[in-house]
Amino acid sequence: MSEEADVVRVAVAGGGLAGLTAALRLSQRGYQVTLYDDKPFLGGNAASHDHVHEDVHDGVYHDVYPHMYSNFYLNFWDIVENDLGLRRDESPRTDFEARNSFKFLRPGETQYRELKNAGSLSALWGNLFSGIAPPLDMYLWSYSMLDLLAHDFHKRGILSQSVNGYVRSRPCATERVAALHDFVVMVIWSVHSTGTSVSSYRNFLLQAFGNLSPLLWLLKGSLETKIIQPWEKKLTDLGCKIYKQTRVEQITVDGGRISGMQVVHTDFEGQHHDVLPKGTLRPADPFDYLVLAVPPGPLGELAGIGEPGHRIVDRLPQIAEARRLHSEPIAVLDLYFKRKLKGIPRENVVMGDSDIDLSIIDISQLWPDKDMQDVTVLTLGASDYWALPSGIEEENAYLMIRKLNEYVPDFNPGAYWGDPDPRCDIDWERSHYQSNTDDVIFINQVGSWDWRPETHYRAIPNLFFAGDFCRNTIDMATAEAAVTSGLNAAIALQEEQPVGEPIGFLRPKTYPDGMLRAMKLMMAPSAYAAKWCTTAADAASAASAGKPAETVTNLVFMARLPYVCAADWLETAGAFWEYVFLGGRH
Repeated sequence: MSEEADVVRVAVAGGGLAGLTAALRLSQRGYQVTLYDDKPFLGGNAASHDHVHEDVHDGVYHDVYPHMYSNFYLNFWDIVENDLGLRRDESPRTDFEARNSFKFLRPGETQYRELKNAGSLSALWGNLFSGIAPPLDMYLWSYSMLDLLAHDFHKRGILSQSVNGYVRSRPCATERVAALHDFVVMVIWSVHSTGTSVSSYRNFLLQAFGNLSPLLWLLKGSLETKIIQPWEKKLTDLGCKIYKQTRVEQITVDGGRISGMQVVHTDFEGQHHDVLPKGTLRPADPFDYLVLAVPPGPLGELAGIGEPGHRIVDRLPQIAEARRLHSEPIAVLDLYFKRKLKGIPRENVVMGDSDIDLSIIDISQLWPDKDMQDVTVLTLGASDYWALPSGIEEENAYLMIRKLNEYVPDFNPGAYWGDPDPRCDIDWERSHYQSNTDDVIFINQVGSWDWRPETHYRAIPNLFFAGDFCRNTIDMATAEAAVTSGLNAAIALQEEQPVGEPIGFLRPKTYPDGMLRAMKLMMAPSAYAAKWCTTAADAASAASAGKPAETVTNLVFMARLPYVCAADWLETAGAFWEYVFLGGRH
């Protein structure tokens, strides 16, 4: 403990949402907090990069990722609204704008198709005829989510199955249902459904289900100016010391506790520093407790650095397994045009059949920025980063523009990045590309739960872990998962060394397992009828194409389907009554 018994000193390594959350709540309770981050800006994946033109910072910020915020992000909204003073309402002064749908566009089409409140039963009818997939497949896709929700994989110990594997194993699934799940997971989380943990996906959907009106909220401005700067000011006003461009290099364990930490000053191209020369190693400020909120790869490496017997892995060898956890970048391009493009919707648009999983949002219709009033500014995201073939950023950026042009042909993209041809509609000087290979998103891959760290271990009582990859109730990598993990760390630390009022934690209301199973029981007969019809259509198609083997396979499946339906229904009914009689205990 510190010399002053009434002062508890906490070091927080990592200035993303998880570290910022832990630092905020602890500072508010009276802890003396010091925050370290290796970059010249805070926020992590919620950060913005300052546009530098000819070595001049012009004050234009480009978000690392175009984030979407759901209604059930209760702890995120608690901080944003109650601590930072932002507004989420329908008034013109609101800081967020509600959106109730996604738009879909396919190459060669001019009509944007719409998917409303995916997962909401009230939007089911409209989604059936959205044109995104045939109506029966859209119905089966909605049913497949309810079927997935009716299985508690954690309680049953099923943690090593993928979303794709589970969906394809279900008798009511079709190829188009599996493809739609894959499309949604890939666009949002940058990983195919073949590699995504179905238990994590289920946990996320469980909290979203019933809390989807509106579908999402979008920030009306950059993350830096709207969220990160006010958050940083709040911390400094509370007395929190913040060291940017300062990376934790080594942690020392003595007597079963963290006893010291070495930090080094880092350098970033185009950024100025006046704290220490680059590469200078120094001891961190004195602290009693440490919150590590760094990404999984660096965490696993950091845990093994130091003198044998005095490393984190010597007492917590499982932390080294954080290196197994995967993360992926999403390339983002803020594309400025010289004029207004016609027909671009306000909603997020995802491009069907895109080999880079391209999506766009028109921020010139969202941000109240005077510099965007007379032009279109699109934020493009390539969720499948590794499908971009070049190692040269400008080539990848221009490829994204060419891909966009296949869907939105109403502009001249030029012949290459920076093409000065006056007929080109791109404002190259203001457009900004970032690969985000330094700002990767944690991937909830199959089997990852076993390698994800807990918030706290008794083996090192003054060490705590935070980050969306740590075990938490949200599970899938989101802003709310990061905030939740930061709260978990702050709450655990406060339990170890109480100071101030207890730190609160909010949980969204979710449907009990029994109700989800009852809903599945009611929907199952119509879903199996839809599956029978799609199989009959496939059989007829195969017969007309002269494929007798495929025709027979479909006919046999049609004959078996009533028995499969009965077996599934009875299994679900058994699980329902088990829940009723055992009160949810398995």
